[in-house]
Amino acid sequence: MSEWRAPALPTLDRFRGVLLGGALGDALGAPYEGAALDYKTERPLRFPNGNGRVSDDTEQTLIVADCLLANGWLDPVDFSARLREWAVWGHGIGRGTASALKRHAAGIPWHQAGMASAGNGAAMRVAPIALLRWDDPALRGTEAALSALPTHHDPMAAASAVIMAEAVARLVTTRKETFDPVEFVETLAGIAKVWGPERVPERRDPRILTSLSERLQDVLAYLEQDPYTAVATHFWSGAFVLESLPAALWAFLRQPGNPGAVLQEALLVGHDTDTVASLAGTLAGALNGAAALPAPLLDQLEHRERLEKAAENLWDRSTVPIAD
Repeated sequence: MSEWRAPALPTLDRFRGVLLGGALGDALGAPYEGAALDYKTERPLRFPNGNGRVSDDTEQTLIVADCLLANGWLDPVDFSARLREWAVWGHGIGRGTASALKRHAAGIPWHQAGMASAGNGAAMRVAPIALLRWDDPALRGTEAALSALPTHHDPMAAASAVIMAEAVARLVTTRKETFDPVEFVETLAGIAKVWGPERVPERRDPRILTSLSERLQDVLAYLEQDPYTAVATHFWSGAFVLESLPAALWAFLRQPGNPGAVLQEALLVGHDTDTVASLAGTLAGALNGAAALPAPLLDQLEHRERLEKAAENLWDRSTVPIAD
């Protein structure tokens, strides 16, 4: 692949959109986590009782941001220590992450404690690295992969973090009117081919072998198909990142210029709904900015001020920032 050059410098509104969009998806999807895919029953864009409470997706994203801002880079020792402290009170911690952090607490070093898990925990929290390193592809990929290892010591998990970081970095520097879904997907699939493992068995049907690169390429072919067929019979949307990352990309690309529609689509996907919606919301926020997100929901979102402050600090630290 040829070296990529950003067509535009990112704005603070785009940085805010990344973190707020991901948190909105997390908070909206959490009440439906574990629910079946359902395109017959409306899942409205509102928080139960007006409570936009987030879960581990957003909490870990903030931990990544805090680590970057405190050290200037993704220090795995500091990052692991912050995760251990968070595990005492964190919400909705995944099984793989919980097991890894127990091993950390027992004295196993960060580079040995991570589980052989291809879950989506690494991809869901990587966005701050994409923001800080939007103009440094080599360092972005290195730190994204490194950020997976303390909890997810698996090549597909590390690859998913690199892919998600690339997606965010490209979207925050892309002019909306020039966004090309085909080029975007082909780029991510190419990265998956380099970073990701060869074909692996599906979890629903281990007789079927596929790769993350192939699944990402499939997204374009399924955009116009019946949603139930696309997600339920092909991608699925569990915590296995081979399922949830393509499902989130599919939800985003259905209407990439409309964050509300992207979030609505992700909610209907079901299963690991909070992470699928968080990933999709992150992508929508990256392309459209915070100003395009549903304002009434932002007013109810937990940690909104902290998320906005983290976005501002990352923007200040990134190279050659410009004003809105």
